[in-house]
Amino acid sequence: LSMAFESSVHNSTLDIPIVLFKPSDVKKFATGSGNANKQQMIEACAKRWHIDAVDDNEADAAHIFFYFCNRYKL
Repeated sequence: LSMAFESSVHNSTLDIPIVLFKPSDVKKFATGSGNANKQQMIEACAKRWHIDAVDDNEADAAHIFFYFCNRYKL
């Protein structure tokens, strides 16, 4: 997870909101620990979402998606 902070920025050209999250917030949401390692994120992806992520990037993407949905009540 390479996003540095939670913020909301708006792209006026495309009228698309850009949202950034702290990695520790996504990790805490996913595993209960803001310091989770890559393997823990992969395991949590399988346990919570029933998604067998091929690597930590895919696990991060799934967790970010569900974190976003939860955060914005989607």
